[in-house]
Amino acid sequence: VPRSDRGIGLSRADRSGSPDEAFPRSAYQIPDVLLGEVRSGNTAYPGRIAERTGSGITAFANPATIFRGELVFAAPHMDDEVLACGGTIASLPDKERIHVVYATNGSKSPVPAFEWIGSSSADLPSIRRAEAQSALDVLGIPKQNRQFLDFPDGELRHNVSNVQHPLAGLLERVRPSHVFIPFRFDRHPDHVALHAAAMRASSAIRQPIQVVEYFVYYRWRLLPGGDIRKVIRPEHLVRIDISGQSQRKQRALECYVS
Repeated sequence: VPRSDRGIGLSRADRSGSPDEAFPRSAYQIPDVLLGEVRSGNTAYPGRIAERTGSGITAFANPATIFRGELVFAAPHMDDEVLACGGTIASLPDKERIHVVYATNGSKSPVPAFEWIGSSSADLPSIRRAEAQSALDVLGIPKQNRQFLDFPDGELRHNVSNVQHPLAGLLERVRPSHVFIPFRFDRHPDHVALHAAAMRASSAIRQPIQVVEYFVYYRWRLLPGGDIRKVIRPEHLVRIDISGQSQRKQRALECYVS
C-alpha cells in the first residue's frame, strides 16, 4: 500500500477517553485517508488520481489541486500536525500560505502513566515548543505562520469557548479556503474539544471555509477490522499518496524526541 497521510477529511459537518493505543514512531508508514464531503460523484476532488491495486481502484488526491489558497492546520498537541498531515503539508507548494496553530502547551506530552512513577518536567512545555518549531522547520512552514495558544494540556474540554475566540481571530485574519481539524469522533478528548471549538470558530466568521477533518487515532479495537475509516462510506474517503514525502515526514516526526 503506498504511503500516505494518516487522514484528513472534508466536511461542512454538524458542530458537534483516552485512546485505545498509542501510535508507533513508524506511523508515517501507515496509509492515511481523507474523509470528505462529496457533492456530486467525485467532483469535489478534481485532483483525484486513480490507481489500480489488487483489490480494485484506489483513488489518490493531489493536495496541490484540492487545497488551494490559504490553509490553517489546527493541532490539539504538538506532533499531531505531523502524525496526521505531515506528508500533505510537505507535499503542498507555496508554504507561505500554510499556517499551523497548536491548542495546548505540551505540559502532559508525555505524562507518566502512574503518579508514583513521577511527574512531568516543568520544562516540558518549552521543550515541546522547541520540538514543534524544529518539525515545522523540516516541513518548511514560515516562522510567522506558527501560533501557540498554550491552553493546559488535557483540559481543552473545559476551554472550548476560550479556544474558539483566538481560532476565530486567526481565521478572520488569514481567511483560509480550508481549515484542518481532528476527526469529530476522535478517541482523545482534547481532539474532540478542538474539533468543537474550530467548528464554532469557522461558523462565526464572515466567509465560507471548507472544514477538513483528519484522523490521528483511527484504530478502534471494538470495530470490525479495528479501523474507523473502514466503516465510513468510501465515497467520503480520499487518500493522498505521500510516498515522495515519507522521509521528510519521518524527519519531522523524529524532532519530537520527548
